[in-house]
Amino acid sequence: KMDYKNYLPSRYSYSQLKTFQTCPWQYRYAHIIRIPVRGSYQASFGVSLHNALERFHRLMKEQDGVAPSKEFLLELYEEEWIPQWYSSPEHKNEMKEKGQQFLSDYYKKHKNNWPDVVEVEQSFFLKVGGHTIKGKIDRIDKLPDGKLRLVDYKSSKKKKTIDKDQLLIYQLAVQKVLEKDVGELVYYYLDGQDEMSFLGTDKQMEKMELKLVSTIEEIQTSDFAPTPSSIHCKYCDYNDICQYRILS
Repeated sequence: KMDYKNYLPSRYSYSQLKTFQTCPWQYRYAHIIRIPVRGSYQASFGVSLHNALERFHRLMKEQDGVAPSKEFLLELYEEEWIPQWYSSPEHKNEMKEKGQQFLSDYYKKHKNNWPDVVEVEQSFFLKVGGHTIKGKIDRIDKLPDGKLRLVDYKSSKKKKTIDKDQLLIYQLAVQKVLEKDVGELVYYYLDGQDEMSFLGTDKQMEKMELKLVSTIEEIQTSDFAPTPSSIHCKYCDYNDICQYRILS
């Protein structure tokens, strides 16, 4: 039997913990054996949008809140465009235009009332119960009352159930590491410019911390037994090599 102890990371990210909760065997493939995965057009598309917005808000911050033009935002997108992993030239062009539309709509929505962005791509290392969680926050805004608003961009429409954990971890990090007050958490959907906003209560924060610690402790003692299900297997990066897959 393989001893996994030597292969465990020193720091965990939200997506690593999420992978383990979905299927320990998938975690084993991804983070212990580290089998590389094919890229996906969703990732190319998402990163292109994220990077354009990051550069746009960074520049705006340097210009004391004066926004560059919409044309400039679209030029940044052009520079940041990742052309890999689309299924055909037609598909690539269609998605590229979709992204241009998203960013035009984003500009239009905010142009008379830009958020007071204090940080973009803010990294953190959060200590919980002797373990370290690492992460990066897309955007941090200052609210009128001085509290912070943590924003995570999503490039596609929202799912039926929202996994709040990612932003709750960010809230925990800002409160504990940066020692700042958080006033709002926002998943920002670039498709449709919808926002889903909430805020973790003290009780939720405590539960989140316990959940992080218990998940990491589970990983550290796990034998990574598979937990296949037709829904998870369908979206798994390793479903073409996994002997436990259920593809119905």
